[in-house]
Amino acid sequence: SKEDQWEIVAEEVISNMNTYWKPFAAFDKTTLSESDTRIRNFLNLDYSDRRTGNLIDLTVTGVDEGWFLLRLHGESISQIEGGDYREIETGAYLIHATQGHVTIQVEKSRGLLQYSNGVEETAE
Repeated sequence: SKEDQWEIVAEEVISNMNTYWKPFAAFDKTTLSESDTRIRNFLNLDYSDRRTGNLIDLTVTGVDEGWFLLRLHGESISQIEGGDYREIETGAYLIHATQGHVTIQVEKSRGLLQYSNGVEETAE
């Protein structure tokens, strides 16, 4: 039939390739051996955490470095020792533990905490 012509079939295949074969900037490009190392590190990772007042103590064992997500509601990170961090959205942080012991100092966010459409926002 007309729908089975090569031009039509090729157009459908190419549209899928363009959609699903695009590189995603959020993901690292790794070789197979790098991926294997990351998976083994993830499986070896062990951690414990404790919060006392405004201090969060994180102990990481089994690997040289680790990555964690930390969500703080109405608070923000004021200081970190033993690693670094990046805010990925309001109140959510990607913690990169570069040492076996990480200390995170938190503080109340400035301004009033408001909810708009189910999303926390800080008003100045």
